[in-house]
Amino acid sequence: MTQRRDLLKAAMTAPPALPLMYSARNAPPRHPAWRDKDFFERYAAWVRAEFEMARLHALLKEAEADAKRRGVDWRACRVVREINEKLSEVYDHYDGTLETVMLTPATSLNGIAVKLAMWRRNEAREDQIMFAFPSMGLPFSAYRDLVAMTGRRDLAHPKDEAVMRAMRRIDAERQE
Repeated sequence: MTQRRDLLKAAMTAPPALPLMYSARNAPPRHPAWRDKDFFERYAAWVRAEFEMARLHALLKEAEADAKRRGVDWRACRVVREINEKLSEVYDHYDGTLETVMLTPATSLNGIAVKLAMWRRNEAREDQIMFAFPSMGLPFSAYRDLVAMTGRRDLAHPKDEAVMRAMRRIDAERQE
């Protein structure tokens, strides 16, 4: 019983980033322009929501396993249902913020860099280094160039170097 209570308590603890987020249902009107600070705040909140989704997925997996161990149908388990509801809420915030940033014009290279960094994080997959389509290398290249030009290394994705190595290897193989 304590484990289920702990799982539920952990799932219901919202990160402080969520108030900066928007869902598709409550998105603010399109902004004529944002300052760089606005883009960076939304990017940081969006990334925190991404980590919150990963945390909730891990709790969900644990709650489902606990229900199965107890011989309970996990689909009928209250803890699983409540974690799923919280996960749905965080996904709404995540998607809404992404949509809001997409609809807001950037007025500087930093704003464009944030948009491309969000694209990059959204395209990244834990189990793959390369993109699903070779043509995705072009926006990846633009993103890398803008991160370098703006000096915003904090926007770089942890797998960027592995992607660059793989792209260089593929290019070298084509050159042979």
